[in-house]
Amino acid sequence: MLNYDTVENHGWYGNLDHTVEQVGEYARRGDVLVDYSGGTGIFAKRLVDWLGQKPVGSIVDLSPKFLRLSLKKFRDESRLAFRRIRFLKEERRLEHVDEVLGDTFLERGIDGLVTTNAIHLYFNRPETVRAWRRVLRHSGRLFIQSGNIRNPEMPDEKWIIDETVEVIHREAIVIVKEYYLDILRDEGFEVTSVCRRRIPTRVDEWYEFLSVYHEGVLGWVGGAEKVTGSAPSEATVEARLSLMATAMERTFQGRDECGASCTYVTAEPS
Repeated sequence: MLNYDTVENHGWYGNLDHTVEQVGEYARRGDVLVDYSGGTGIFAKRLVDWLGQKPVGSIVDLSPKFLRLSLKKFRDESRLAFRRIRFLKEERRLEHVDEVLGDTFLERGIDGLVTTNAIHLYFNRPETVRAWRRVLRHSGRLFIQSGNIRNPEMPDEKWIIDETVEVIHREAIVIVKEYYLDILRDEGFEVTSVCRRRIPTRVDEWYEFLSVYHEGVLGWVGGAEKVTGSAPSEATVEARLSLMATAMERTFQGRDECGASCTYVTAEPS
């Protein structure tokens, strides 16, 4: 069974390349960058490699689930620091970025904030974007990347993430691009560019990627652990993976590759 830290070399993560180039070309000596929802540090690793020895400080803002993996990966990288976002039980919400960075960074301000493959997961996007605006310097820049923002201009075979999942379990949320742009504008950002790229993806790699998240894709087979309170049995996991493989075989009809649509947004404080 693959784990969250074993899929980072899949071709699908080529969707990060454009953002790595954008941020790498933008970053200046001494800048402080925030990788918001940095996960296991997949984007941060690529950015650090791209920057080489360029002295740019990066802060990886991670959920606790992936913090251990990222800390292990970057234990010798002095340019990276980590902040954990905690759930505030009494207020029933996650901490905002300005609540976890600390006074030193808040007084200085952040030069760039990056979010990759995550914005479609945020529960309260306006409040999240509002917090981004509070920490970014007026001269700073926001970089958003998502393979899950609906793009009606793309051909049929270039799907967003949820649509590839939809053909497997027939359930997805269609997300409209303008919804995200309107939130950014409402919260004090000027959208400076929106572009889209086709990311070629191997079907076998996509299967491996989805198999890591089998409960999110096919949780109704055997029941989700968050609902039942117990982890799925080996037989349940095998049944999910077998069903997933069959569904993908029927969906892609023997093709080795499929095309994914990825959207890139940059914005600046208005």
